[in-house]
Amino acid sequence: MGLGGFFWFFTPEGQFRRRLQNIRKKWDRMREKVDRKNYPSRLQLLERLDRVEQDIRTIEEKEDLNLWVKKKMANEVELELEKIRDQMRGDEIGQKSEVGEIEKKIKNYA
Repeated sequence: MGLGGFFWFFTPEGQFRRRLQNIRKKWDRMREKVDRKNYPSRLQLLERLDRVEQDIRTIEEKEDLNLWVKKKMANEVELELEKIRDQMRGDEIGQKSEVGEIEKKIKNYA
């Protein structure tokens, strides 16, 4: 094994492999968070995450696609994950504001 084997991450394919690992990790953390918390739109979030996972699997398993096409698909997956994260944050803020309104009503009642 030459030096090229040790420095695989400097090649474009190696960099893309690392990027794909990061996407998979981000998806996994988001999936765990949705499973753990009780979001109002939980089912919708799970469906969207399942569709994203299918796209990730396609990128991982298709070896006949060239690197440019895989990068384009990875960009779309990252954008979809950002949209899902925004929806999760919106649900969290909505839940916090509902709790704040309930606390205000209790204080006003007393």
